[in-house]
Amino acid sequence: MEKATGQGTGRVLARSPADQNGSDRETGRPDRLADQPDALDAMDPEPIIGLHRDRQILAFSRENFPAWWRKRGPALQPEVAKHKVVLFPSCMVNYQATDIGKATVQVLAKNRVEVVVPEGQRCCSMPSFDLGDTETMAQTATHHLQLFLPYLQQGYD
Repeated sequence: MEKATGQGTGRVLARSPADQNGSDRETGRPDRLADQPDALDAMDPEPIIGLHRDRQILAFSRENFPAWWRKRGPALQPEVAKHKVVLFPSCMVNYQATDIGKATVQVLAKNRVEVVVPEGQRCCSMPSFDLGDTETMAQTATHHLQLFLPYLQQGYD
């Protein structure tokens, strides 16, 4: 993974939930920022969003996890799997630490675990938690419960 040189994207991205297509309501495609490090360096985030200009922010991966997953698809056919899990990668894995998500899928597949990554996942709502926005947290939790419940009812971990 590349070392971050950009400044000022953390809070802006944190405000709106990213969807599985790699899009974000406020910023367009956050992974596109990976191709524009000079634009990030030119930003002074302190007056805009309260981040110190020397704060290090992780670089965005050139290929986000959802795009990688769509190309790769399931690692195991259900009839070969010994276990099955439904994966919630999080925004960090989706856009910045994609290698963690890829490695997780590969290790699980090697151990004959079927992995499913449901479409429609949103941000985990940690930024809302940090801001004390309990209403958004509750909405996000309800959304994810509805999304994951059918898998849990089918025996996924």
